[in-house]
Order: sequence, then C-alpha cells, then structure tokens
Amino acid sequence: AISSVPWVDKDLLFVFDIEKNIKKLRYTLKVGYHYVIHDGSISRSFGKAVHDMVGNSKTIRKYVECNYPQLRAQAERFEIYQNMAFLWSVPAEYKREEDILCKTTATFLKQNLWKGLRNPFLTRKDKVRLMMLAVLPVFAPRVYKIFYQNKRTKR
Repeated sequence: AISSVPWVDKDLLFVFDIEKNIKKLRYTLKVGYHYVIHDGSISRSFGKAVHDMVGNSKTIRKYVECNYPQLRAQAERFEIYQNMAFLWSVPAEYKREEDILCKTTATFLKQNLWKGLRNPFLTRKDKVRLMMLAVLPVFAPRVYKIFYQNKRTKR
C-alpha cells in the first residue's frame, strides 16, 4: 500500500485519497498558478521536504503508470522534473560525493537524459537544465545563473 512507503508524506497521501473520488483526470499545459519561493523561506531550507521530492515523484510515476497508462509521458516528465528540482535546489555543500541521494539523483538524470530530451512535456528550458544537471550536477545551477544573467543584461 502507498501508506507503507516510508517517504510518502501527508500531502501526497491526501492526493491519493482524494483521487479515489475524481471522475476524470486531465493534463493541461495551461499554468494555473505561479509558485515562488522567496530567499529565506523555510521551503528553501535543505531538509526532509526536499529529500521527499525524489521519493514522492517515483511513487507518483508508478501509481499513474498503473492506474492511468495513457498519462505515462506526463508521469515520466513529473519524475524527471522533480529530480531536476531536487538537484537544482540542493546547496553545493551537500552535493559532495558522500551524499548518496544527490549521487543517486544525478545518476537517475544521466540514465533518463534521452527519455527527458524526447519528452514532449518538458520545455526547451527544462531540457537545457536537464542536460546541464546530467553532465555537471554540482556546477549546473551556478553556470545556468551566470548564463541567464548575461542573457538578461544584453536585452
């Protein structure tokens, strides 16, 4: 059962509980909200919630593949994106060789690079980030930030 998986948090369990009452599940490319995490926010702190991103995404992908096989590409996109977001948000000091979750996540992104590049639900920007994280997991956020800031100042 889903509730026996150690990394599944209460928010995710709520999603699985409410899903039982949903008559139709759809995916849209429309943005329904804009989520911003401000500097200094507790959401930016490195901890259990950040670690949960990886485990939850795998659980959701497996659940969707079993119950909604027609949404496989969207579920794969979600898992890849969550792994990218995890690695992107981890402070450099935690990305040392000893950190098994960072190492496992970087390996997952390398192994799923081609799947991600072919996924129609990842944007071009996401695919650039995926390539950077798959090749340079420790330095990618800094390199991207420098590139993005240079691009913005040229406008």
